[in-house]
Amino acid sequence: MDIADEIRRCVVFLLYQSGSDERLAGTGFFVGMPAGNGAESDGSVVRGYLVTASHVLEEIRARAANPEVIVRLNKIGVGTGSIMLPIDRWESAPDADVALIQLAPPPEEYDFRLVPFDWFVTAETRQGWAIGPGDEVFITGLFANHVGRQKNIPIVRVGNIAAMPEEPVEHAFGSQPAYLIEARSTGGLSGSPVFFHGGSVRVDPSTGEYRALKKPHYGLLGIAVGHWAAPAGASSSFAGEPVNMGIAIVTPVEELINLIASSS
Repeated sequence: MDIADEIRRCVVFLLYQSGSDERLAGTGFFVGMPAGNGAESDGSVVRGYLVTASHVLEEIRARAANPEVIVRLNKIGVGTGSIMLPIDRWESAPDADVALIQLAPPPEEYDFRLVPFDWFVTAETRQGWAIGPGDEVFITGLFANHVGRQKNIPIVRVGNIAAMPEEPVEHAFGSQPAYLIEARSTGGLSGSPVFFHGGSVRVDPSTGEYRALKKPHYGLLGIAVGHWAAPAGASSSFAGEPVNMGIAIVTPVEELINLIASSS
């Protein structure tokens, strides 16, 4: 699977203060919305948002000494920097595990990218690309055992769609529409972007014939929630995690679109 390095640059790590220490909480990523009402992308991004899973914020709220989210970003050149965001400034969806805050870090200081709106995999995109079970996906985000000292080092995990969001999925953080993907998720990947990968050859839905793609096609499928563990339940703890069943839960990107629309 060919994955452009630019994609990992949309990812940041989320931490919180516990006593004198900073503790890892999960992953966040940037998306950009175009000018106008967001229905079409004209390439002129006017708003940037930092996105994560809302349960990551709830865990920070319960454990942090200060009610702030620490956002660790890569700087231009070498090193990392931090932006402190009050947790009460974030907005969460009422019926889905997704949260956001409007944020545009100084581009002359921080090395980051925005996932563009025209990468969002909506129902129309799914139909046009005939996306369904078996299609390849990948997650990029925090691996708690190898964060990186001089810079953030997001890992990439590859899998495939196991089930489409046809019915609400029950998990430890509630009930919501969700994709199921066959990929191992750990606590640090909560809040990570999950991308569809179109491969090098696709079936044309209109003709049923195969066609070669001139370049890799990516799309933002949704936000990583967590995984099912044996015998039951989901977990986002880093230490003492139950056995991972290898099926991860993903909040569809439509829930993010709805949250952005309601917060604008």
